[in-house]
Amino acid sequence: MAFILFSMILSASLILLMIFSVILKIRLAGLGFKASNSVLRFTIRASLSANRLITARLSGLFLAEPKAYDSEFMPSTSIKVRDKSMAVG
Repeated sequence: MAFILFSMILSASLILLMIFSVILKIRLAGLGFKASNSVLRFTIRASLSANRLITARLSGLFLAEPKAYDSEFMPSTSIKVRDKSMAVG
């Protein structure tokens, strides 16, 4: 439960950081300063990727079936029969 709360707070703070960076760029442009687009792009990309990661982790907690991105880390428990003569039944 604490992890979910921490993730929600982190997600909200990253969204606020993205909004703040846009507002800061507009304010600096109004004062005659030219804000760097690369800083703004970096902030937006970092917050979006962090939000995607948090969403993926939270959805993994609530869903019973493993996601596709977990399949490479979780070995398959099903046994595949290659030779039909060895199959039972």
